[in-house]
Amino acid sequence: MKPNPLPLFLFLLHVLLLSIPSLSDVGVVVTYPSGEVHTECVHVPDGVSGERVLNLTSLSITWSEAGEFGRALCRIGSIGDPPSGSSCAWGNNYWAFYLSINGSKWSYSPVGFSGGGCWNRDFSSFAGHYCSNDGDVIGLAYGPYGTKPTFIEYQKICHSLLPSTIRSTIFNILMRFVGLAPLFNSMPLN
Repeated sequence: MKPNPLPLFLFLLHVLLLSIPSLSDVGVVVTYPSGEVHTECVHVPDGVSGERVLNLTSLSITWSEAGEFGRALCRIGSIGDPPSGSSCAWGNNYWAFYLSINGSKWSYSPVGFSGGGCWNRDFSSFAGHYCSNDGDVIGLAYGPYGTKPTFIEYQKICHSLLPSTIRSTIFNILMRFVGLAPLFNSMPLN
């Protein structure tokens, strides 16, 4: 008797449907002045802008208009300053932007959320903007310069039965199998 391929196909289809937007998992940590901490795992394709990552969270984000260096993060909810052209009406406090890459502790981001091309991930480089990569954590804290978000490891924010690299591989195989790979490979990411 020949094995029935339907259960395997249904399983792979299920994984595909779960992983279409989940090619990369990025953790987000927001520390409010009250000490409250919000965490969230965002599922995005590799290489999307930090602005897009944050817009995909459940947070209510207010951005400035786009300027030479992209958009400035002005408010999360009611915390922060109103936009003022391509920046925020700065007071003494602002939303500090930190990154944890490859499991490292927080490093102050040398680049913004949008504007220019993708940053080369070298903390001594100031060109471009942050672009998502699987395993990164974006940290935000509102306060005077030097205010850091609470550090929370990526694994405690993003939980997955299948690592995103495996989901991406299955996704790519299925896309090639059904002939849609050229369509997805040509989609703009940031």
